[in-house]
Amino acid sequence: MSKSSTKTPAERVINPEGTTNFRDLGGYVAYDGSDVAWRTLFRSDSLDRLTEEGVETFLALGIRTVVNLRSENVDTVDVPGVTSAANMIPLPWHMTGAIEDVCQTYRNFVWDNLNVFREVFLLLADAENLPLLFHCAAGKDRTGVLAAVILKSLGVADEIICADYVLSGELNPDWGVDRGNIEAALDEIERFGGIEALLLKHIDIDQPTLKAVKNNLLAS
Repeated sequence: MSKSSTKTPAERVINPEGTTNFRDLGGYVAYDGSDVAWRTLFRSDSLDRLTEEGVETFLALGIRTVVNLRSENVDTVDVPGVTSAANMIPLPWHMTGAIEDVCQTYRNFVWDNLNVFREVFLLLADAENLPLLFHCAAGKDRTGVLAAVILKSLGVADEIICADYVLSGELNPDWGVDRGNIEAALDEIERFGGIEALLLKHIDIDQPTLKAVKNNLLAS
């Protein structure tokens, strides 16, 4: 088992039956030594394979909002018990045409999805939307970049963000997850001038909204 796995609390990986990459983003060290709050923000793969037992596990988490990052031609699947309990919000992720350089694809993810970041941060700024889960198909690429942006906005170190990304590959070894991909996305954020420049200037999130997100996602 890798070093990042041994540092991962057992309660982080939830994986309701029918999922393989469903986990809690709580517990990571953020600004001023505070932690990301547990059971407030989740990331996962698709929910459409949840079994009845998996739905029960999902419902026990009290998730109020589910953000679906899959493309527009993939409908939000009506999972009995899930759609009645949570507000299902489709935010299709823009994916540039096939590029052999996966790192470049991750860089493009940052530039091409500013609107998605904005909508998610507006959701996170309202405590009524929490707990919130966001997902794509595998919960690895699109979900991984969004997780990186959110965690970085909370002051989580790049090393921890990379370890969180790599955890997808530890849970699903046949995926061949490459740490260099998320490093490329983090480098692209720096090209924007850093995370606050990305949020305040390019996404047009104001300081009160960013403060509300931090208040909602950081443990008191």
